Amino acid sequence: MNLTADGASKTITFIMDNAVPITIVSINLISNMIQSVFYTVDPLTITTTGSGIGAVTSFGVNLPAGNYKLAVLTTPGGYISINNTINVVLPSNLAVTTQTLSYNGGVVSIPSGNLSPSSYILVSGFKAMLTGQSGAVTNYKVPPFVTSKSQS
Repeated sequence: MNLTADGASKTITFIMDNAVPITIVSINLISNMIQSVFYTVDPLTITTTGSGIGAVTSFGVNLPAGNYKLAVLTTPGGYISINNTINVVLPSNLAVTTQTLSYNGGVVSIPSGNLSPSSYILVSGFKAMLTGQSGAVTNYKVPPFVTSKSQS
């Protein structure tokens, strides 16, 4: 399964390809950027139609922009291995205004509140880490371009 979403709510569906009867207990979407960041699907959104081969399970989840893998726990005491990923892209109408930084670094603000907490941006090859989100704005801390150790 490969799904690319635009940040809006999407329904994700997967189909069983074996005849072993199982019940899905939980579904987690784990960030491929930082494994400790994950989103648990509300069990009330999980629906399964059919059984065995051809059973279709659907669920809904709101995810910030990022790349995720699925972890599905089942009964009796198992899991479903899914090798594909889900990619949630930024909205295409995202417009970042020109911002000025000094050699001492600074903060870059992006007008979107739908970014993954594990996201980062690159500024002139330097990784800027997310420092916070407030409403529809996400801030990234840009490290200093020049430090006492980088000057000769």
